[in-house]
Amino acid sequence: MGQSAPATDGTVAVTLATTLSRATTGRLDIVLRGQPADGGGVVVTSSRASLGTASDPRLYQGTVVDNGAGTVTGTAEAAPGAASGTGQ
Repeated sequence: MGQSAPATDGTVAVTLATTLSRATTGRLDIVLRGQPADGGGVVVTSSRASLGTASDPRLYQGTVVDNGAGTVTGTAEAAPGAASGTGQ
């Protein structure tokens, strides 16, 4: 996990770059962008999420739709003709 230095508009980006293991393998990358929150964290104004394999880490792309209570929920779409879905 990493946080960028503030941009000229004061926003920061928090990046979660993970590797999946066990039942499935691959990569899950999430970027949350917004204003720094009092007491830590970010008031999210935009997001980006990608899920894929090591060789194609952006196979599915989407956004975060909820990030409360220790859970991040997002939606993603695959390349044309492939399945889309929601994950937590």
